[in-house]
Amino acid sequence: MKAVSFKRKVVKPMFKAFIDGKALKFSGDEATAKAAEGQHALTWVVLGDSGDSYTIEIAAPAESKFKHTATLDSDRKDAGLHWFTVAAE
Repeated sequence: MKAVSFKRKVVKPMFKAFIDGKALKFSGDEATAKAAEGQHALTWVVLGDSGDSYTIEIAAPAESKFKHTATLDSDRKDAGLHWFTVAAE
């Protein structure tokens, strides 16, 4: 299993993120989870005010890197899914 590092940037919206359906526990704006070799799903849900922005990022390992930034519109909510792969150690 490899450690997968996640980062987020949020001003005030409610932000929840999950890896394979299990909630990530952020300390400040960073979280780490163990993931086995293979494909995994990163999902997230954001609620806030129109104009609020957020970023979700997979910072490590290198083969899994991903970054998504968005601004909430008049619906004041957003959600996403990103499939990523963890290579064998």
